[in-house]
Amino acid sequence: MWLITGLTIWRILYLWVVPLDLIADEAYYWDWSRQLDIGYYSKPPMIAWVNFVSRSLLWHDAFCVRLPAPLLNAAAMSVVYVLAKTMYDSRVALWALLFMAASPGAVLLNLVMTIDAPLVLFWSVGLYAGWRALNAEGCDWRWWCLSGVAGGLGLLTKQMMLAYLGGLFLVARIVPDWRRHLRTPGPYVMLVIAIVVFSPVIFWNAQNDWITAEHTTHHFHASKRPWYNGFSTFGEYVGGQFGVVSPITGILGLLVILQAAKFAKRSRDPRAVFLLVLGPLGLLGIALLSFRQRINANWPAVFHVASVLLLAAWAGGGLRFNERFAGLRAWRIPALGLGAGLAVILYLLPFVWILLGLDGGKLDPARRLR
Repeated sequence: MWLITGLTIWRILYLWVVPLDLIADEAYYWDWSRQLDIGYYSKPPMIAWVNFVSRSLLWHDAFCVRLPAPLLNAAAMSVVYVLAKTMYDSRVALWALLFMAASPGAVLLNLVMTIDAPLVLFWSVGLYAGWRALNAEGCDWRWWCLSGVAGGLGLLTKQMMLAYLGGLFLVARIVPDWRRHLRTPGPYVMLVIAIVVFSPVIFWNAQNDWITAEHTTHHFHASKRPWYNGFSTFGEYVGGQFGVVSPITGILGLLVILQAAKFAKRSRDPRAVFLLVLGPLGLLGIALLSFRQRINANWPAVFHVASVLLLAAWAGGGLRFNERFAGLRAWRIPALGLGAGLAVILYLLPFVWILLGLDGGKLDPARRLR
């Protein structure tokens, strides 16, 4: 946990000194916090509630708006560490933290206060609770109830959390030893709890012509573009995801996912199936959606949690394939090194551009934040 503590202190100090203003989304959500409600046009209300607490306890500026981001991420990393240690061992848990920290995406997740910060936390809690519930001898109400609470809080953050609830049912159906849970009240109680927690948003939408639901369905409308344009947006999606995790980590992760899929198909290993369904399967689903529309690089953020755990399981020796594939473990350190290097560059860029007198210009990649 020393790694999480050190990173969090560094990230908070960085937020204190970095000369970057709020981006449009942050300002938009911050304005919601000045008009508290149980629903909003494009998103559920969690981000507004978090911003309200932050500005009420502190004051109004970019630092206070963004402060919850590293705190929520620290909580998410702690949960992932415990989950990895529960599923495998402490070595795999450490690799999971290292891969989570050493990436450009980690910088942005802790620098910009958008819905991804609370969503990743609730998704991580859901993964842990779901794993414990599925592995219990009988129907352990504690974990099914916590799964429902995590699912509900996630839905209050973003509709993407539906994939978590559906994913738990899917893995319970795939793994033979877990099918017994579908004959118990546990999974259905989880759904009821999630719906109850989410019910304020349902009520608000019913009073406002289901505007959030209508906005969400726009993402699934048939595209009027020529069919071949889908290859361009698919390429942007793939490139964006490799940029989020860093290139070497992305390549290793893709290779591990493919090998893990073969391994899971052959063995029905519960750990591999659980992580594949609640991580890479979601990445694949959004990849298919990218043929129809442009995908923002942050949309699949929650699916990277289980994907990183899968990569860490292989890197830490908890998941083994053939001997020839084991030789690729030599690339673990270069992957972390490149990811950490790109993260450091991102941290330094705002100050370098100021020193060069280029801040706010066309060459400044952070000009939207000034």
